[in-house]
Amino acid sequence: MKNSAFTRTKVKELTLGERLQELRQSYHVSLTELSRQTKIQKRYLQALEAGHYDDMPAEVYVRGFIHAYESYFHVPQDTFTKSFEREYQIFANMHHEPETKQKQKKGLGQNLIGVTVTARHIFIAMTLFGVLGVGGYVTRGIVAYMQAPLLTVMTPSSGETTKDAIIGVTGATHPQAFLYINNIQTPVSSRGQYAAEVGLKPGENAIEITSESSSGSQTSRKITVFREVVESGTPEVVNSKENITKEGGEDGEVGVIQERGNLDDDQSDVSSANNVSLELRALADGVWITVAVDGEEVLRETWEKGVVRDYIGEKAITVTASPGNQVEVTHNGVLSGLLGKGTAIVREKKYLPEGSQE
Repeated sequence: MKNSAFTRTKVKELTLGERLQELRQSYHVSLTELSRQTKIQKRYLQALEAGHYDDMPAEVYVRGFIHAYESYFHVPQDTFTKSFEREYQIFANMHHEPETKQKQKKGLGQNLIGVTVTARHIFIAMTLFGVLGVGGYVTRGIVAYMQAPLLTVMTPSSGETTKDAIIGVTGATHPQAFLYINNIQTPVSSRGQYAAEVGLKPGENAIEITSESSSGSQTSRKITVFREVVESGTPEVVNSKENITKEGGEDGEVGVIQERGNLDDDQSDVSSANNVSLELRALADGVWITVAVDGEEVLRETWEKGVVRDYIGEKAITVTASPGNQVEVTHNGVLSGLLGKGTAIVREKKYLPEGSQE
């Protein structure tokens, strides 16, 4: 049986698996602990460190496993990429070698081990192998269709703490899977890789990544990220009764709080013709947004559904938000619709006294 493992040769150069094992052991982390932290099955980690690529899933997943090592041990991304590509190419070549030439060529009709082989026999054998091959292919296709897709989360790590109001989520899954991050569909590349940005509120944030196959089978990962509260440039919040609009007329109903930042009392309702005014309303929970008035950032936080804020500037108001289609904008007293058309982040959309610029 052909041995496809990558093992140490006389040249004193470590294989990729040996380098990964050496990295892990230098941090005194067991395979069991690494499996628990990265959500990768222990048998795949063992196969990777042993160089047994034939015991691992498709190439896109192996790349994800390697990136998981880099992320967990804080190694620069793509540190091991070249070593992997070189070894995996050798592995692929070994498994696509042409069959060894037969020592003796026998023509049709010759006697092999006492049996006369005719064209009829060959035709029957080829038909039988064809049927079995198609059946095996269909069976593998059905199994792959029914199985839940593999899912790897490269960044961020669960339990990570950040001061930023937005964080990148990256990883790998099956190229034909449907991927959702906090119930928002995220594109998957032809190589099975995905990347998205998620807004964070102060404190604990739960991020759920779900990969769904065409049959509806799902694999989910849930990670927790903590955002530190940084008190700088936070606009004043007006909590007077005049700024609470009831969604109904009965007592005890939850109201919508209109929070006004950096506005003087005589500017809060009316702006001059030379100024630009903007009213922003969150249409869903977890909307991450930043606002800059005349070049100075006055807001950076995550909103809950129903939050409304008004801003007035002399030259321009710039807005960045994610998802863009969950922020409603009223510009200079006229409802202009949603900030963006889709769920992607809208970056630095500028509103001027005479109109808006992308």
